[in-house]
Amino acid sequence: MECPNPCPKPANPVFPTFGLFDASELPITVSLQDFSWLLARNFSNQPRVRDEDEIPQGERDENFQAEREECPGRTGIPVWSAYNSLIGDPMEVTKVGTPPLLAAPAHEWPTLLTILMQAQNINTSVVGSGRKTVISLDVGLYQPAKKLQMARNDVQHHILRPGELHIVMAQLRTIGAFIEDSGLDMCWVEADIYGPATVKQILEGNHVRRGEAAHVATLQALFALY
Repeated sequence: MECPNPCPKPANPVFPTFGLFDASELPITVSLQDFSWLLARNFSNQPRVRDEDEIPQGERDENFQAEREECPGRTGIPVWSAYNSLIGDPMEVTKVGTPPLLAAPAHEWPTLLTILMQAQNINTSVVGSGRKTVISLDVGLYQPAKKLQMARNDVQHHILRPGELHIVMAQLRTIGAFIEDSGLDMCWVEADIYGPATVKQILEGNHVRRGEAAHVATLQALFALY
């Protein structure tokens, strides 16, 4: 049952329109952007042979043409995160409203049911009835909320999803299980990029920032070899 005396709702701003992404266009757009970044980084990192004018007069000799030195070329393409910041469109300033909160433990069944019903009421007031309500929860609340949805017919209009952080952690654990003992983890250690303890955290998906950096750097290195 719902909580008998939920907290009163504060005033919420009403947004008549929402600018949302087209789900069918997002994956191919992201793939093209990442592939462009890989190509640009790979070609701009090719070794560059120094010209004769770039070498001081005292270092030149008769066999200059045969002894030209190679120096690493400087790339004008930034790292992956900075690249996406440059090509992405800045988001407009968003007005944030305070959702109704309930002064009760979040893991209890009455609290979960009340929050689900209030979220549905907010969605009905903003965009009308008959629409789906998307609610993001962490894994600890997602599982009981999903059980509650399967047990009741009056909360079938909700689309429950884990939060972005837990989705990324699950993806990192999956990638880590796939590449474990493949040699890539040993390459990180042998190249002095990460220590054994950090590699274990990356494979288990417990360190999101380092895990993303490790996999992106590995992808760039493998693509350059390819």
